[in-house]
Amino acid sequence: MSTRPAPPITPYERAVCYYTLPKVVQPLTLGLIWIYALCVIEAIGAFSYGVYANDMDWTTAGAYSFAGIVAFGLVAFFFRAMMNEVRERKALAEARNSPMLTPAEDVPDPFADHVLLRHTAHAKGSLFECASGDDVIHYEVEHHPHTRTWVVRDAGKNELFTVRVLHGIGSFQFTMDRPKLMEVSRAGQSIAKIRRRGGLKASSTEITSETLSPKAILVRNRGIYVNNALRGRIYTMGGYDYLDIHRDTLNDAILGYFVTLT
Repeated sequence: MSTRPAPPITPYERAVCYYTLPKVVQPLTLGLIWIYALCVIEAIGAFSYGVYANDMDWTTAGAYSFAGIVAFGLVAFFFRAMMNEVRERKALAEARNSPMLTPAEDVPDPFADHVLLRHTAHAKGSLFECASGDDVIHYEVEHHPHTRTWVVRDAGKNELFTVRVLHGIGSFQFTMDRPKLMEVSRAGQSIAKIRRRGGLKASSTEITSETLSPKAILVRNRGIYVNNALRGRIYTMGGYDYLDIHRDTLNDAILGYFVTLT
């Protein structure tokens, strides 16, 4: 189990992760991937037709097009990722260098009604902790890869609920190892379903429940929405994933989804 304390997150870093980074960091969308794949397929098609018809013009055009498209894609995707990294590092560096507010300034806290939880982004072993932003352990998670389940317990080792994969990775999923359908159960009874949906702009996850409140939560680009209103975000910083969410939106279903991200 990981016991390494998380580096403290400052209010400015938290604000940047919650409000700024989603606007300046551009995720790679499924639509862009499909457009690029279509160009590659067309180049391969032209080359194949040239070979089949013994037409050197088509063969040459297809070969050069394929090489050019692959090279352009590598450069474009690398540059896009690099620019996202630069924007993120710059925004976080500015937040770290910002002077802390004094009590006399009396600025309202935008996270006063939020809960902040974190776990290591890449857990080693079958056990890991889920703690608050001030490093107080609230949950213990036991992952069973062979049965594709996560058992969540409270700080007193009492079992709260289990998350189980019901359907693996769907066809044409470009996000690694994200299950298509999961179930959250308590004492053997299903209390929520977690469904991953594909899309040209961005994939999303629908979390539905008949017994929990809220009954429907949508996670899109790591933003958490209830009735189209932003209620929280999931972000990564310093090797940790953070769940930053309104207190009245946190339930076992969204917590179950969060612990499966490690």
